[in-house]
Amino acid sequence: MFITFEGPDNVGKTTLSSMVAEYLNSTGEETLLCSFPGRNVRKLGDLVYDLHHSEFAFEVEPLSLQLLHLAAHVDIINNVIKPNIHKGRSIVLDRYWWSLEAYAVLNEISIDMVKPLIDLEVKIWESVKPNLTFLLKRDGAGAKDSHALSHYYDEIARREAKVYKVLVVTNDGTIDECFGTVVDEISSFRRICEY
Repeated sequence: MFITFEGPDNVGKTTLSSMVAEYLNSTGEETLLCSFPGRNVRKLGDLVYDLHHSEFAFEVEPLSLQLLHLAAHVDIINNVIKPNIHKGRSIVLDRYWWSLEAYAVLNEISIDMVKPLIDLEVKIWESVKPNLTFLLKRDGAGAKDSHALSHYYDEIARREAKVYKVLVVTNDGTIDECFGTVVDEISSFRRICEY
């Protein structure tokens, strides 16, 4: 299984990604939890993550930041995700390339500048596509721009649903309720694949 979680900040992606990876491991399915830009120590993604979350604020021009995100994604895709998928392990990914596009558009980076970055990342993935992508939503989640950001994610979801299975899940109840919905969808997908 290759499962991705997408959506704006503060919708529960990280929590649910961890819960799903733990659940899959508990069922005997060897599963690795990954995240974009990544928080693996001594990896490029860790550095990019620190640019956003460090107490030492870095001022980085928006397009430059998107390029750093792309570089961190490529590092994790080629060195962690793809080798583990080829070894038969499942992957749960907290964010996919969708955030690269959504946050770039939100930060008013021209789509003409962002599209080559997205095309490059999609090419890096090659034939590896998610089995399931969960687009998480929550009323009032995120920053002041959450409505616009949610709209960008909806547009991406409509496009990508033609290529792989995309499920929109609302996380307005408890995290356990949302987790139950996600696990039900994963179980349903597995049953369909068994036939």
